Amino acid sequence: MDKEWKYKNCLTHHSKSCYGESSIQYRYGHRIEYVYDASGMKRTVTYKTSNKNMNYYPYDDRVPADGDFYPSPVTRQYMNNKVYENNKLKYILTEEGYLENVNNLWYRYFYLKDRLGNNRIVMDVTGKMYQANNYYPSGVSMAESPSRTDQGVQPYKFGDKELDRFMGLDFYDFVARPYDPTLMRFTRPDPSAEKNYSVSPYAYCGNNPVNVIDPMGRDTTYANRNGDIYATLTGGENIVIVSEPLPEVTVTAPKPKSDAAKVMEGAVAISATLGADDATGVGVADDPAIPFVLVAGTLIATDIYLQDKLTEPYPSSMTGQEEYNSPPPKIQQVDEFAHGKKAQSTGSLKGARGDSHDAQYTHGGKNRIENPNKRKGADERRNKGKRIN
Repeated sequence: MDKEWKYKNCLTHHSKSCYGESSIQYRYGHRIEYVYDASGMKRTVTYKTSNKNMNYYPYDDRVPADGDFYPSPVTRQYMNNKVYENNKLKYILTEEGYLENVNNLWYRYFYLKDRLGNNRIVMDVTGKMYQANNYYPSGVSMAESPSRTDQGVQPYKFGDKELDRFMGLDFYDFVARPYDPTLMRFTRPDPSAEKNYSVSPYAYCGNNPVNVIDPMGRDTTYANRNGDIYATLTGGENIVIVSEPLPEVTVTAPKPKSDAAKVMEGAVAISATLGADDATGVGVADDPAIPFVLVAGTLIATDIYLQDKLTEPYPSSMTGQEEYNSPPPKIQQVDEFAHGKKAQSTGSLKGARGDSHDAQYTHGGKNRIENPNKRKGADERRNKGKRIN
């Protein structure tokens, strides 16, 4: 890269409006001017090429005059999915690709995308390839040897966004703000920065461009290996976003003919062939073979049928009717000590009243010899201090 190129294409500053860049000024004098509508959508871009070295310095506030540029600047107007160039319809963008007007003849092209939505191949209806794009994760086009000569075929590439290569600018238009793939940074802060305060407001896809995409330059979403796009709802749940629901199709394949039926059909066909020549009186000698052919075919077909029955799976109607061993009953662990206390409180345990006590009591789940003194004290407390002889 020569010094003159770098000198000419060094940016001095961006002039920004409330919607986005209103102009980009190059040091040599080249200039890009933008016009937005009230909703912030880009409507017009004008590319002006300087006819002399203006030698702008950083933050130079001089405004070049019309005489400082070559006449007939290139102007592009954007109206929804239509792109006009110098007031003439140039592109019609579609979900699958685009239509291009070349000398009042329209040509249709299609994209082949990767799982992140990047346009990798541009081809026509016959499958002929017109452009191939290979990217680094940040979106920078890979340098290939020999160098490709098809990069100027169309500008919509990384993220299906327009690449502006005017005088080496190489910025992508991500709707809400421009993106510099060399730095992997946006040129303006994130409009939704309050949602991702832990990440730089200029970072692209939270510095994770392999798994995350940012379709509009303001909110990131995850994309899996199949290309499904995930959006996080308010509550942390993920949903899959698809452009349209897939139709439900039920395919019923014809039931294949069994080998047993094929054998029987073959035996009948052979028998018919052996008997077909009887009308002319020739070939009567082979008629005795007909019964043997039929019997042999029947035996073979029967054997195949039985083998099929022995090896075929259960019919689908039996699915769900299998019986399983019921789980073992839940074993309830009983605390014998607590159970004994409850029995004493209800008077159901023998010896609780002292009328049929056998000199033993239940304590802690074990049978122990009763302490006479403890038994005597318990009787006194139960009878409110009255001594029992």
